[in-house]
Amino acid sequence: MESPIGYLYLRTNKMCELYKACKFGKVRNGESPIDYFQCYKTYEIEPGNIILLIETTENTDILENDLKKVFTDDGLHIYYEGGGTEYFSTGIIDRVIPILEINRLNFRVCSQEEIDQMRPKDQMNKIAHDPPKLIKKT
Repeated sequence: MESPIGYLYLRTNKMCELYKACKFGKVRNGESPIDYFQCYKTYEIEPGNIILLIETTENTDILENDLKKVFTDDGLHIYYEGGGTEYFSTGIIDRVIPILEINRLNFRVCSQEEIDQMRPKDQMNKIAHDPPKLIKKT
């Protein structure tokens, strides 16, 4: 029986760019990246971008934790008291794939076209061009 597919991703947005950072995370094996990426609409005023998406049948919980430990040990973790723990220097961008290759893990880098197909529909763009009519209280 084939293992369910999961994903590792690197994501950036305007806030990350201020800190020369990217968000490193996972979509658990068997979960839909389309559903998962919908949640970013709740914290991004301007939508960010997925800069690297890796498909794998390896356990993404273990993979994410192991990679975060390597990057933290190498001083690439960006963390301020009370902030998110998933932010790392953009220096990790060129390190993820070589680490996976050296460890002979099963993975595939998704194309930009595949990433674009997973992007949620931009409903905010529609609202900006066709604002809803507000009901006035009388």
